[in-house]
Amino acid sequence: MKNKLSKVITTGKIGSRIRYIRENILQVPQIDIAGKIGFHQVLLSRIEQGIGGSVDMLYGLINYFYSNKIAASELFEPSDRVENIQVYKLKTACNKRMDAFVFAERMRFVRSAVLNISQKEFAEQTKTHQPILSRIELGKSSGATDVILNIINFLYSKGIDAKCLFDPLYDIHLLKPEISQLSIDEIIKIQMDAKADLTKALRKMELIEKYLEKINTSE
Repeated sequence: MKNKLSKVITTGKIGSRIRYIRENILQVPQIDIAGKIGFHQVLLSRIEQGIGGSVDMLYGLINYFYSNKIAASELFEPSDRVENIQVYKLKTACNKRMDAFVFAERMRFVRSAVLNISQKEFAEQTKTHQPILSRIELGKSSGATDVILNIINFLYSKGIDAKCLFDPLYDIHLLKPEISQLSIDEIIKIQMDAKADLTKALRKMELIEKYLEKINTSE
């Protein structure tokens, strides 16, 4: 895992970054984005001020940004940077969507496969009631904003890049401890070896099928 981070992500940081991307990158008024994501402009104004908003609205904004070729996971960068955050521009619009079910699947994976802790322990560590956490992990609830922030900040405190929870393009399996310790070159080598093994296996299957076909024909 990466080094633990002492800085935390807050609603204020998220709101400031949403406003920065809207005004400086997309250059569109609040009312336009609010209409696109299906929320009232007043709610968007509140979330930009860091004093309101919902997790579902965050998902709507994330999907809107990705559809406009902006990597919205940077909204959850824990540093104090706002105006100079690294806004990654994608080559093409991302059609994958972020919602409560995607978040639930990723959070379950991080808790069980990366942290290897029970739901009860995870709830205690994130100061969340277990029934609420259970509903979030089942995708039955998006959870309150403060609950999601507690989860994000807990993951950062454990050296886990929680931004990946909100990046539909990120392969969550790369967070596994045995993989996250590897360098990029090592990961690429593993991928190439796996592809080579798969190619060999497919070749063997092809030869077997031809052999069986030959036998059936001769009969």
